Amino acid sequence: MHFSLFPMGLASISQHTETSGAWIQSNELEALLVKSPAPQVLDVRLVSDFDSDPSIIPAAEWKDPAKVDDWAASLSKDREVVVYCVRGLQVSRGVASRLIERGFDVRNLEGGIRAWKESGREVVPGKR
Repeated sequence: MHFSLFPMGLASISQHTETSGAWIQSNELEALLVKSPAPQVLDVRLVSDFDSDPSIIPAAEWKDPAKVDDWAASLSKDREVVVYCVRGLQVSRGVASRLIERGFDVRNLEGGIRAWKESGREVVPGKR
């Protein structure tokens, strides 16, 4: 089964609020990125959002949120996962919920990549 934000609807996502992971602030994530082991950072913006601005947080990897079931097994359960979307709301919370269901330790970047950029933190070119 593929994850898709739109068929689930907002009601389904709000039901997963308690299972969508804890929040992490930009400054906390920045500090974790220089530690070992660093978290697995996943940009889970929708394809259209990523294509309109393909910059990502350093060390992040873009993953299609509609294909969580296809790529979740490639992640390590031994390292924390941090997910983000544009604003840290519906898309990343939905992905976090799906990963938590699979036994991953997941946190969601508060404010998404928008807050990361607005705080003046570095972004790098990404690819999908």
